[in-house]
Amino acid sequence: MKTLLDHAKQQLRCLAQACNFSPADIEHAIDVCQVLGASWGNRNLLDTPRWSSLTDDCSPIEFSISLGDSRPPELRMVSEAQDDPASPEKYWEAGMRLCEELSKRYSACLKRLEQVADLFRPSDQVYYSMLHGVVLGPEATPSFKVYLNPKAKGGNRTRDVLNAAFEKLGLVDAWLQVVSAMREQDELQALCLDLESGNQGRSKLYVRHWLCTPNDLERASAVATENVPCDASRFSRAIWGPISVLPRPPLTMYTLAVGRSAPIHAAVQVPTFPHGGSDAAMRDRVTCLLTRCGLPIDVYRRCLDALATGPLETEIGIHNYISFQRLNGTPRVTVYLCPRMYLYRLGAIGLDPKVAWPSPLN
Repeated sequence: MKTLLDHAKQQLRCLAQACNFSPADIEHAIDVCQVLGASWGNRNLLDTPRWSSLTDDCSPIEFSISLGDSRPPELRMVSEAQDDPASPEKYWEAGMRLCEELSKRYSACLKRLEQVADLFRPSDQVYYSMLHGVVLGPEATPSFKVYLNPKAKGGNRTRDVLNAAFEKLGLVDAWLQVVSAMREQDELQALCLDLESGNQGRSKLYVRHWLCTPNDLERASAVATENVPCDASRFSRAIWGPISVLPRPPLTMYTLAVGRSAPIHAAVQVPTFPHGGSDAAMRDRVTCLLTRCGLPIDVYRRCLDALATGPLETEIGIHNYISFQRLNGTPRVTVYLCPRMYLYRLGAIGLDPKVAWPSPLN
């Protein structure tokens, strides 16, 4: 029997090798994966999947590789803690237990989460309750983060929830700048908190843009103090070409920090599945993007090959999202990679489900 954790660990090991991790760093990454996946890892790959909105095929974990010219490649994971019977409340409880485990094992700081947790405890039928992320690098201490759902108390209370959260976090001014840039059809998607102590911990706010043009993305990014004009629209066109409306709603991720009256950074995240074609087609677009940005392509290509089960011309769904931002003025591109635990057997069951809880197959 092959379990979900077997599948995830096998792929993670290949990705870590592709990122030039040392044997010790690889084993440490595997240990972190086992902790993140403890609530779903023992499930058989052939079992009926629980609901997860994390990926389009309900895989409860996602990988990503982040590339910049001034730092080694970062290997990242996002995981969803789960429990039976699958429900927003059960997933929240599982997520809080995982937070305590991360605090105990890795000294993750839960102070800011504890300040706002009650605001995000779900009382409505949301698609997700809590997600956990980790950033891994060669010879680097892992850094953790938690993603919370602003719709937890109902879609009509999203702004009220975030108003209260940012008041507690000391980020009201930057939050109001984001609100001022939102269109009527924009959707507040997630609040992400770094589980770090002191001034190192930042907050990130994700806004999804429905019926979005490249110029809409440009306007959304403009509120960030370190935004470079035309970055967002050029990036979206690099992925999709000269289109009027992006085929799936993209996201803008705003980085907010205490003492700053506006968001510092704005990262544009573009979903690529299922409209991007084969993974070979996406590889060619991403390679061109990396080359234009002066970023290395070899690590990305090795990571892509590590997750492929055949020629990339026949593969779909490895690429999930592509993200672009600038850090200290230099480009950084992140490629999000789906482990495809269920895609070939069951299809994109998480993409537009008629039923979510407890499983899209129920």
